[in-house]
Amino acid sequence: LLYLSVDDNLAPTLDWLQTRLDLDDSQLKKAVLTFPVLPGLSVEANMAPKLAYLEQELDMTRAALRDHVLRIPAILAYSLDKRYRPRVEACRAAGVDAAYVLT
Repeated sequence: LLYLSVDDNLAPTLDWLQTRLDLDDSQLKKAVLTFPVLPGLSVEANMAPKLAYLEQELDMTRAALRDHVLRIPAILAYSLDKRYRPRVEACRAAGVDAAYVLT
């Protein structure tokens, strides 16, 4: 993270995440302290598509998604194509609630 600019990278990423998940300052702080690489994740290439997919495919509310991210912030770093999509499909094929992929 030392190679990232605060003004160009870190602040916009954290602002986006705070707005997207409706986090207060203490919740954002907890997420970053729990998963320090969080501010280094790309919004466009990683977090935005992943959160949109999880919301849509798992029919999650913003509050439910926020709760999962606060519990396990690393879920934002997991691969959408190699982890979430295959597991959601497997859960649906097995008749299991697809939200299980977030546990």
